[in-house]
Parts: sequence; C-alpha cells; structure tokens
Amino acid sequence: MKSQDAPGATNTSIASASTTAVALLLSIAFVGCSSGASDAPDLVEAYGTITIDGAPADSARVMFVSTQGSPAGITDSSGNYEIQFNDEQNGAFPGPTTVVVKKMNAAEFEEDPDADDEDDDADFDAKEEAGDANVGTEWNVEVDVAEGGSPFNFDLKSEDAQ
Repeated sequence: MKSQDAPGATNTSIASASTTAVALLLSIAFVGCSSGASDAPDLVEAYGTITIDGAPADSARVMFVSTQGSPAGITDSSGNYEIQFNDEQNGAFPGPTTVVVKKMNAAEFEEDPDADDEDDDADFDAKEEAGDANVGTEWNVEVDVAEGGSPFNFDLKSEDAQ
C-alpha cells in the first residue's frame, strides 16, 4: 500500500511545482510588460499654430529638436499642429529646444513626410511660380519647452527664412 501512496505524493508534488512555476512565469511576464511604461520618455504637450506673414502655414513640418530627440508634427490647413514623439505618444522633450519649421507642399507630405530636404531647392523655382514663394524655406526658432506644456504659436516672416 505504501507503494501506491508514494506515487500519489509524487504527483501532488509535481502538480504543486508546476503551479508554482506557472505563477512565477506569469509574474515575470507581468513585470516585463509593466516596465514598458517606466521606459516611456518624459514628454511635454506641444501644440500651436504657425502663420507665415500672417497667413496659416498649411503643410509645414514642425520639429522640436533637442539633445534628447526630434519629435515632429505637420500643420493642417489652418496652421495648427501637434507634436508627436511616436504613433502612441504626443509631446516634446522639456528643456532648450530649436523649433524647425519647414514649409512644404501637400503632395510632398503625402509621398513621404520625412523626405530628405536635399531636393527641395531644385523644385523651389517651379513652386514659387505656382504661387507659394515660401515652399522649400525653413525657419529656426529657439524656445524653452517648460513642464506642463503650453501652446507654441509662431508668426513667421518670409524675410527671416533661411
């Protein structure tokens, strides 16, 4: 009879060990998933309106360039923008920042919003004749992105473009 009890005791020990192992694995998986939130960067809400010579800057790339990264956004037809760090998080890094505004035409953004700027100069003369003299130009503005965020509105002047 003792030989029958021993296998039962062993099965109980194996079941108990299996349950403990599953619980341990689930705990590790949970901790691994939850640590992703602590890895998220500290971002400050950054949005606003861009105008050029008093008119809304439609289809302008707006980048908040800092030592920590360069989150960006694109203005709508009213010149409004919101800075995005990635597809899931909005905002810019706090601290000294260079805001780079690059005026592009809408077709360029549809093709590739992150397109290299090298071929902008070649198309500038044709675009100027088409009626948007600011397409292909760029402005750099120094700001301090403070905790708590605030609107960053810029009324840019054509003569200040680089």
